[in-house]
Amino acid sequence: MQQIRPDLWITAPYFPEPEGFPDLKFHGYFLTRPEGNLLIHTSEHAADHDIIAQLGGVSRQYLAHGHEAEPGIARIRQRFGSTLLAHRAASADVAVHAELDHPLDGGEVFDDGVTVIATPGHTASNVAFKVRSKTGETYLFVGDTIFPRRGEWHGAVFPDEGGDTATLQDSLARLADHHADLILFGVTISDEPARQFTASSWRAALDEASRSLQPI
Repeated sequence: MQQIRPDLWITAPYFPEPEGFPDLKFHGYFLTRPEGNLLIHTSEHAADHDIIAQLGGVSRQYLAHGHEAEPGIARIRQRFGSTLLAHRAASADVAVHAELDHPLDGGEVFDDGVTVIATPGHTASNVAFKVRSKTGETYLFVGDTIFPRRGEWHGAVFPDEGGDTATLQDSLARLADHHADLILFGVTISDEPARQFTASSWRAALDEASRSLQPI
């Protein structure tokens, strides 16, 4: 894992499709919190889990959508006794590996400092998470709603999983109202997973992603 803030680490990248998309990476984020540590997205590497154990384990794991329901969620739950949260539309994906403890709809505000933002369109189960850091910064975890690809901003739609171009465009437009000190992406393609934006550059990135949309 790589520490990027006093309370924030990026997990080692996971390559979900090494043959078809060898430069496609999934990223997870670990946050230390007095109320209990959080894991945003997923972590598939045992070495990361060992570091997480040294840092106090995981209280809650938040998935941004069903594509993050990988085998690691079961290992994390078994090792740390963590609570698993994801959109209720991701229930079937999650059930392949683990039990979903808390289904989300979007709009929830939790005592651990996490605000859930509904961002459907990539799939039906997409949500983003906004977290106020104990350092005073705000982190925005956008999952796959928007992602960097070789210096450009993209979105993607999976119609067979409830994705819809117009819906994702609406979600991207709403994310413009959620600027943060650090914005973190669940997936990248030959690019960096964490970025700082001005309000105007964040809106420009979202607009570029909206123009890129086409079904997969």
